[in-house]
Amino acid sequence: MRVWRNDSRTGLRSQGRKAWRFESSHPHQNNLKHFLLAILASILFFINQPLGDISGQCSVPVSKESERHSELVQKIITLTGGEVSKLKAAEISRSILRHTTPLVFPSPEYVLAVIKTESNFVDSAVHRVGPSVGLMQINLQAHKLENPTSIEENISKGIQLLKEYYRLAGSEEKALMYYNMGPRKAEKACLKRCRTAYVDKVTSNLRKVQLTNVQGNLLPDHAAFRLPAASLRTS
Repeated sequence: MRVWRNDSRTGLRSQGRKAWRFESSHPHQNNLKHFLLAILASILFFINQPLGDISGQCSVPVSKESERHSELVQKIITLTGGEVSKLKAAEISRSILRHTTPLVFPSPEYVLAVIKTESNFVDSAVHRVGPSVGLMQINLQAHKLENPTSIEENISKGIQLLKEYYRLAGSEEKALMYYNMGPRKAEKACLKRCRTAYVDKVTSNLRKVQLTNVQGNLLPDHAAFRLPAASLRTS
């Protein structure tokens, strides 16, 4: 509801004219305005804060399924000769499951085997010869990464390359050769023998990962890493 009243503070009355001022009849309107301004100021404050300043104040609940993922990854890494903290195991697990599908190349276990071969799960690993960095040893001359040692970014790029190379090569072994030496060198090598020591090493590590999972009965209720024993590679 709106009311109008004569405004005696304008000084216009002496000139024979009426000055009017709009005023709300709701007593809480000003309080509401101040409340909304306070909320807006708080939002702007948090937007302008560096992520590290507020990350500790915000906790995202972790599901039991996510905990199972990370526990399984940590056990597989440990039992295959690697060593990572619980926090990094959880991040590796999330990154792998975010970008893979079980039983579709590269499966989560296949990615673990490639990481084991490339860096032994050391996220800060740098190749002694070429500019290859991170868990999946991404070649920085051929591929650009904003943060090469970022677990998420490194794994995401590695899985993307494996998927692309599998599409181009048509087989897992050849896709691994593409990943290891590049498509041109791999095609040239295939003129003699389309199998290398690198492929054998990844295959061996894949078998270790699968045996660790299946025979060790590690979290068999977790579908993303549960593979039937018949699927184990024997080469």
